[in-house]
Amino acid sequence: MIHEIVTIDWFANAGRSIPDEIGDFVAVKSWMDACEKCGDDWADVVTEARNDFTIHLNRECKAEFQKWNNVITSIKQDLSETWRRMRDKVTELGLPRVVADCVEWDTMHAIAEERFREWHPPIFFGRLLKVYEVGHFPCGWNGEWPNGRLIVY
Repeated sequence: MIHEIVTIDWFANAGRSIPDEIGDFVAVKSWMDACEKCGDDWADVVTEARNDFTIHLNRECKAEFQKWNNVITSIKQDLSETWRRMRDKVTELGLPRVVADCVEWDTMHAIAEERFREWHPPIFFGRLLKVYEVGHFPCGWNGEWPNGRLIVY
């Protein structure tokens, strides 16, 4: 999975047609709209998704879950160069830091979902990773978590 993330062409298709493979979503029309959407409400949703994930792991595989911090540290090391390249793109596009922070959080947790897939199949963050892989930016949630639709630019 690291290889897939390393080869992402960050935001290459933002503002263009979003493929159906993303599933049910709401599209925003500009970076300004996307940046507005990825504020506190979106942070709450991704935090809830992460909490649901880690609570499930703690219940289902306590021994494996004890390795969580080591897994996250390893992911951060593996993605450091990719994240630097992504941050360069964010700067080039004149986007706020929150965009890069969202990408790092999402990709780190997508890999963690993959790592722990035996106990919890990749659902939420794996879906966000698919959005990045097709050159778009997942930036919000329309509805009350877990019901609702992903917002994508």
